[in-house]
Amino acid sequence: MRTLVVNLRLFWQGTLLSYIALFHWLRPTTYLASKILMPLAQILFFTILGIYATGRDSASFYVIGNASSSRP
Repeated sequence: MRTLVVNLRLFWQGTLLSYIALFHWLRPTTYLASKILMPLAQILFFTILGIYATGRDSASFYVIGNASSSRP
C-alpha cells in the first residue's frame, strides 16, 4: 500500500509541475488568444492564400482543411 501512495504522490507532483511549466506563466488573455485567435488567423491566412492562388471556387476546401488541422 505504501508503494501505491508513493507512486500516486509522484504522479500528482509530476502532473502539477507539468501544468505549471506549460500554463502558469500565461495570463487568461494570452491563453485565450493562443486557443482561439491564432487558429482563426491561421484559417483566414491560408484561405485567403488559397483563394489568391486558385480562385474563389475552392475557398470552402481551404476553410474545411485548415479547420480540421487547427484543432488542439
